[in-house]
Amino acid sequence: MKIKSIKVIDGKNKWSESKDKLIHMVLDLGVYENKPSNKIEGFYERIKEHLPSLQSHRCSEGKPGGFFKRIKEGTWMGHIIEHVALELQTLAGMDTGWGRTRGVKGQKGMYNVVFNYEDKDKGKLAAREAFNVVNDIIDNKNPQIDSIVKKLKPKNLQESIRRILLEETSLQSRVNELINSRGIVVTSTMVGGLDTLSKILNLDLNDVDTQEKLVKNFINFYDLKEESIIIDSLEVRTTVNGEKVIKVNGTVNDDWEDFSSWYVLHICGKMERFFPFKTQPYDHSVFSTRNTKIFIESEFLYEE
Repeated sequence: MKIKSIKVIDGKNKWSESKDKLIHMVLDLGVYENKPSNKIEGFYERIKEHLPSLQSHRCSEGKPGGFFKRIKEGTWMGHIIEHVALELQTLAGMDTGWGRTRGVKGQKGMYNVVFNYEDKDKGKLAAREAFNVVNDIIDNKNPQIDSIVKKLKPKNLQESIRRILLEETSLQSRVNELINSRGIVVTSTMVGGLDTLSKILNLDLNDVDTQEKLVKNFINFYDLKEESIIIDSLEVRTTVNGEKVIKVNGTVNDDWEDFSSWYVLHICGKMERFFPFKTQPYDHSVFSTRNTKIFIESEFLYEE
């Protein structure tokens, strides 16, 4: 693959009636014109591993996980580079999310990749880095996502907050919107960490009701990388000791007898590394401490 050109659009254009700040990259896919994502061994698994936050991209499916579905079924590298460029900017704290990829008329294997930006220099950098990330994933190399995001981030948190405040909504409203649309993990990365997010929203992380809301959001946006798993609903009950128990209900096309136990242990381990408060598997409560208020249990129905 080759980048033929990268141009900045600032004003009215043929690509969008509502977006006037766009990056226009022309790509030559070369041999990958005949090798969509489903024809590249391990590509789907590797991109989910390196950029799990792409789970929030709905794409033409219209729901979270839609873009990953497109990758699994087979889509072209230009389309994937478009989404990666947007996600790298998002992880760096920029409010982007619009893109289009279209073939160049009369030139097989050539594609127009167009996406929006907040900072034109960072937008051009995102285009180049997205191209490099996708090539690394194709070649089974380890793209340095954290390093790339650091290069794309505004100089300081104040600049990031200033950009968010340019929106008509308040900072708190905007952050809440992001939590509901992108999840707590991605949003905390965008604003500089969970501590900063807590200060913006005045969250008391020792409050059990706050913990419940954050954990439910974490579970709803968490990607298990297991296509056979469907999370159907979450139920909450309170024990006589005032402890919250969140039950995960779902279905799985699998024959693992201990799947529910594995799921609980797995997701509690992930949350322990993210949250400052503890979560415990419900059937392990004997090992809990007084500070543990959130317990997780699960029940998965098996489909034939």
